[in-house]
Amino acid sequence: QPRGRHRRAVVRQQLGARAVQPGRRQRAARRRAAEGPVIRRLAALLIGLPALALAHGGQPSVTALRFPAALPGAVWAVTDNQGVYTWHDRQTAWLCEDAAAPGAGVLDVAVLDGAGQRFLLLTEAGLFATDDPGVDVNVQQGAFTPGNWLRFRPVGQLLYWNGAQWLESTPNGERIEITDALNNAITFHANGVSEIAGVIGEIDSNGGLHEHLNFKILDASNTPNGSPGAYRIQLKLFESTPQSDTSVSIAAAPIAIVLNRGLTSENFESAIVVAAGLDDNAAFVAETGTLTIQRVRAFGAYYKVKLQYNENNQFQLIGAEEITAKD
Repeated sequence: QPRGRHRRAVVRQQLGARAVQPGRRQRAARRRAAEGPVIRRLAALLIGLPALALAHGGQPSVTALRFPAALPGAVWAVTDNQGVYTWHDRQTAWLCEDAAAPGAGVLDVAVLDGAGQRFLLLTEAGLFATDDPGVDVNVQQGAFTPGNWLRFRPVGQLLYWNGAQWLESTPNGERIEITDALNNAITFHANGVSEIAGVIGEIDSNGGLHEHLNFKILDASNTPNGSPGAYRIQLKLFESTPQSDTSVSIAAAPIAIVLNRGLTSENFESAIVVAAGLDDNAAFVAETGTLTIQRVRAFGAYYKVKLQYNENNQFQLIGAEEITAKD
């Protein structure tokens, strides 16, 4: 009576090698070959995960692994306290749960496109969907220098959306305060901004940084939250050596941030659309028929002008304010 490997060999001879299922070793070899890339991707993800986590707190625990069909070769790891970590195209990335809502508690994720920039995020705070691909960072000009500071400088002034148009005044003297890493309050108000630059944080040894800054809306009596509406501020990011206000990198173009205070999603989207026009130097509000141009040169000076549309397909000048020249 044949036994062990000899018995299997006899069976193969009787049935023909091509007609039988592969043996245990062949099946194991094939399984290892198929699992190899997955294991390597997981290993790369788990190696990078602790380093990323240190910027945000303690070590996270993985609660689910997802292999998106739209991203062949990618691994998305859902964690218990820090959001989602991904491995794709030999790079590790991190989606912080606070990007959806503070302490959102991510439960699962579904990727919607082949670039990994649009997705659904199921959290304890609700279901979130991306409507913007996010931020593209160009590192061709060089990475951050470890030990340096990432800074921001407030520019312009605080603008207020009253539901129909952006105004340079607020109902109750509201201002925006950002508390920086050194506990300084950087202020944006209708008459201007703080003269000092804020500190976001120190760049770590890997050239990375992850920090959270606190934003507040306060009225003239220092009551928090402010009047319902939208509030727009602008700031410029730059890198400096520690304890220095001098930029050691090319300063970025201003970044606009719009804060929602009690508006519906539809009303807030209207504010965003018009605010985008402010960056293009002109904004037209269809509801009121007013066109605001941020900078016009005339008679050797610069003006901010406002025009009113009339029924004759013409605009009438209704306001002009002289401003300082800009670089």
